[in-house]
Amino acid sequence: MDGWMPRREWDRLVAGEGCRLCASLTEPGSMEADASDLIGFTIAELEVSVVKLGRDQFATGYCIVVCKTHAAEPHDLPDAERALFFTEVVRVGAVVQRVFEADKMNYQILGNSVPHTHCHVIPRYWGDPAPGRPLLGDPERPVLVAEHEYLRRAARIRDGLGN
Repeated sequence: MDGWMPRREWDRLVAGEGCRLCASLTEPGSMEADASDLIGFTIAELEVSVVKLGRDQFATGYCIVVCKTHAAEPHDLPDAERALFFTEVVRVGAVVQRVFEADKMNYQILGNSVPHTHCHVIPRYWGDPAPGRPLLGDPERPVLVAEHEYLRRAARIRDGLGN
């Protein structure tokens, strides 16, 4: 997306109307382990979030932790739910770092195109192409892997989470 979407469309998304992350959580079978959609493969359903292995594996183990409650900003969540969301995000990051032997973890909460609280959990590896900067995938050249490799990576993270 090169610029802001029309204001009315943005306001509808902020209100949860047509939110693709909400849809990804409510599609029949979407919460089942290894269910896949345009975002990625479901790893686990936690108390207040769902963990998905990103379809674009620009960093091995890249995940998205999606809050089950539609809220445009983390501060819009009730205190207890917000605290648990961040606890779950950090738990996922620790597992991804351990399982894939990442050198560093990045946590990105953006929401500029999908105003639904979620966090990109991005493992960083020594020698990656963006030292000193955030590592972002290239939408023009996503790093796609074979389905069995997505499932293997998701299973490793799921096992690490104890799910």
